Formats: sequence, C-alpha cells, structure tokens
Amino acid sequence: PHVDLKVGLDSREALVPLAEAAVRRGRVVGVLVEFDAGMGRVGVVEPNSALELARLAESLDGVRFDGLMFYPGHIRVPASEQGPMLEALADRVARFVDCLSDAGLSPDTVSGGSSPTLWNSHTLPGLTEVRSGTCIYNDRDMVELDVAGTQDLAYTVLASVVSVAVPGQAVVDAGSKALAKEPFRSSGDGFGVLLDRPAIKVRALSEEHGILDLTDTDWEPRIGDRVRIVPNHVCVSVNLQDHLWGLNEDGLTRVSLEGRGR
Repeated sequence: PHVDLKVGLDSREALVPLAEAAVRRGRVVGVLVEFDAGMGRVGVVEPNSALELARLAESLDGVRFDGLMFYPGHIRVPASEQGPMLEALADRVARFVDCLSDAGLSPDTVSGGSSPTLWNSHTLPGLTEVRSGTCIYNDRDMVELDVAGTQDLAYTVLASVVSVAVPGQAVVDAGSKALAKEPFRSSGDGFGVLLDRPAIKVRALSEEHGILDLTDTDWEPRIGDRVRIVPNHVCVSVNLQDHLWGLNEDGLTRVSLEGRGR
C-alpha cells in the first residue's frame, strides 16, 4: 500500500484489465496515457484518443488518471542541434495537454525526456518529470551525441588481450556475451571503443571474443594486457552481467543486478 504505482498505456485493452486487477487487490493505480512524440513506436497519435482514455480512466474503479507520458526517442542528434526538433516536440506536447485541460482533465504529470535530450528537456513547457536512463552510466553513443564526456563514462567492460597473432588486430576475451552485439547508432562503426584509447574500436564480435582494430594506432598490446571497453549502448551490456563492481572513495563494491534477465 505504501507504493505509488503508475502505469503508462495507450489502449482500452490495457486499461480495463488493469483496473479490474487493481479492484481485486483493493488498490488504486495511477494511469499515464502515453502519446507518440514522433518515434512511431507506441502511444496514441491524436489528442482526442488520449482524451478518450483519460475519460475512461476517470470512470473506472481501481485506476486514477494522473497525466501523460511520452518518449522522444526520435531525437538523436547532438544537443546543440536539437533546437528545431524540440520546438516541434513542444508544440505536440502542448496540443495534448491543452486538449485534456480544455476538457477539465488537466494532467498533473507530464512525463517525458530521454538521455539524448537530457540537457534540453527543461526547455519543454509543461514537462513535470524527466525519465532518462542511459545517463546513469553513459556510453559511446552519449559521448558521440555530446551528452557526456569521457570523464562521465561510469561503465566499462574489463577485458584481457588473449591473442596478437594476426597483424593489425588484437583479440580480447570479451565478446557479444559481455558487450552485446548492437551496432553503433551514431556516426561510425564497431561495437565499442577503448576508454583510454577511443580511436581503437572493437571491429568485430563473436560470442567469447572481441577484435580490436589496430590499423590506425602505434599501440602494440601484449598478451595479458587489460583494457577497459566502452560499449556502444550500455543498457544491453549491463543486462548481460550478473554482478557489477562499483568503485568509489571507499573502494570496490560488488553490486548484484536484481533485474537481470527480467
């Protein structure tokens, strides 16, 4: 009962069973109606559709209409270039907020934001909370988008060089099972870079091995050398680990990932 649970949804088919389940448990669940901010993935497209769901939520026992939510995942350019896209997003957010407010259902919560828009989300009128996740650790993608600098990278995969037999490359013992095989979504290629030598990319991955491209470097790694790899996308790499090691002024701390595999 001490948990204030809110659920984002975009359909009657999700809302009605949620309300019925809440009633059975003697609970009231907050509802955030999700609208499509431009990514084209989930969320209602028109303000009137959001209004219909808000009215339905208000009429049902077990749920409470709390507001709106959106995810601007389509904005994937450097922060300094986001102005026009944010202006268009602000107009779209205003359309949904105004539609509900005019009908007497002013949203208490307008939840949005993302890590790429982290430093600009405050410019969106009416936004009450920012949901950004990648910025907890940051990754190669966030550095490329000027959201973070190298000093802000809090997550790396520690690997050892296991082979230098083939000229122009070094093989490490971290592959797709540690880094995740997600292509770089910004400009460039590879599956990660070295923290202290960002010009060196992980050119290819197999399950147990990663291949470092040494074409444009004079670095000559030896067997046993340890490297810290910054993955393209930190979220999918974290999800592959059972534990993380956190380092602060008190030393190392082992952190178990309770959400692993869920």
